[in-house]
Amino acid sequence: MVATTLDDTFGIPRGTPVYSSDGEKLGVMTNADPYEMVIEHGVFFVQHYHVRLSDVDRYDDGKLILRLTKAQVEEHITPAE
Repeated sequence: MVATTLDDTFGIPRGTPVYSSDGEKLGVMTNADPYEMVIEHGVFFVQHYHVRLSDVDRYDDGKLILRLTKAQVEEHITPAE
């Protein structure tokens, strides 16, 4: 079997908190494939953001930190329907 997801490849579990480069919590990682991950945000009005894996800066202290600011995520990443 070929490892193809963040948790298969890097041992990063689903539900890991995701933060922007400016320290804002964006949500949690709910799924990933070889090219992108899905960030889920919200409780009552849930949004899903698709972020390229190349936008991940690092995995540090149980958190995924993106190379993007919160404003960049909100501008350039469209929530999934």
